[in-house]
Amino acid sequence: PGEIAQGLQATPIALDGVLYYSASNNRSFALDAATGRQLWEYIPELDAVQEKSVFGFYNRGVTVGRGKVFIGASDGHLIALDQKTGKELWKVKLTDPKTCHGCNFTSPPILAGDVLIAGPTGGDLAQRSRLHALKADTGEKAWTMELLKDDPKSWPGDTIKVGGGGAWLPGQYDAKNDTFFIGTSNPAPDFNAEVRAGDNLYTSTVLALEPSTGRIKWHHQEVPNDAWDFDAAYEFVMFERNGQELMMHLNKGGFVTVYD
Repeated sequence: PGEIAQGLQATPIALDGVLYYSASNNRSFALDAATGRQLWEYIPELDAVQEKSVFGFYNRGVTVGRGKVFIGASDGHLIALDQKTGKELWKVKLTDPKTCHGCNFTSPPILAGDVLIAGPTGGDLAQRSRLHALKADTGEKAWTMELLKDDPKSWPGDTIKVGGGGAWLPGQYDAKNDTFFIGTSNPAPDFNAEVRAGDNLYTSTVLALEPSTGRIKWHHQEVPNDAWDFDAAYEFVMFERNGQELMMHLNKGGFVTVYD
């Protein structure tokens, strides 16, 4: 794919005989799955600021749906391409890595109905993270959610201003219950919990959101006042047992939690 920094970190999406995947610097491709023939490529023009970022270059894939391929870019944009041609349909800047280090995207946004939801990268860094939602068809902004709870009990003094709390892996949409699940990363400063006394919500937390509004349906903080970098940013497994709908979530601390 022409760029090798940080390598290939995405699993291709296979759909109707076509493979969609991305490489370093958000270079995205569609291939004939049977022959490997390239159908189209998209090479974005990224802001040079991403080259200075700790989280620049690499990304974790694309999202495909509603006739589009969606990209979360390392310079703070979300991008929509035509699924058949790779032509850029819209491009929206949501964060500014020049003024907010770590406020870029290294994972693809997730479709939740007609809404596209994306989380920023850098939980370790001095920033105040937010989730961003756009209308998938137009790129129109739908809502923004603060990932750090505005509560002095959670964030004493001014600690919320630099509390981190990214959401650097994709979430998951439960269409049956119209709920978007996402896990958040650790608070900042990393490994130094004493300077941010409190539980530091909503870091290291599983969030269940209403996709159309961003309203929190419920939450569970897996690691209050996280002092070990034990993010809760990881994948979900949905399953049924004895007629009950359940969800399993793994945490970096080695615990597995099963939720209703």
